[in-house]
Amino acid sequence: MIRCSVLGLLLWRGGRKLSIAALTQLPPAPLEQDGGFGNAILGTLVIVGLAALISVPIGLLSAIFLAQSKSDNRLASSVRFAERC
Repeated sequence: MIRCSVLGLLLWRGGRKLSIAALTQLPPAPLEQDGGFGNAILGTLVIVGLAALISVPIGLLSAIFLAQSKSDNRLASSVRFAERC
């Protein structure tokens, strides 16, 4: 019951302050009101984009290698074993 009331209070008070400006503005200086968290959203998108840029090609190439390799290949066998663990 307490969790529901805390969540309700959070949605009630926080929902009124949420706007496009809050999502796009920079954080305020110390002890100032208003501002937003635009750089946090941008930073998150940059990090996720870089991680995808690195991991997707490696994952695709690994999947192609495993699909095309023979079962007696030591590297493929060890990768398949590690995948099951």
